[in-house]
Amino acid sequence: MKTKKEIEQLAEQYFPDPYICTGKEGFIDGYTQCQEDMVKELYEFGKLVLDTFHSEGKTHSGEDRLARIKFDEWFNSLNKQD
Repeated sequence: MKTKKEIEQLAEQYFPDPYICTGKEGFIDGYTQCQEDMVKELYEFGKLVLDTFHSEGKTHSGEDRLARIKFDEWFNSLNKQD
């Protein structure tokens, strides 16, 4: 995921003209919303996979707990902060 500053830098590349503010603002808003939507879908998919393995008896309770912790660690590593 890109930070707000990285998204703003991309917007500057695509809209270098300072008089085209609406295009730049729309790009920033759209990119940010797209990332948020993607993160929600990715997290729900990951939870679904873990739940499926657990419900089919593919993991033992200790392995399941560790898998969930590792998934959360990985998922949180995607979230860059400004």
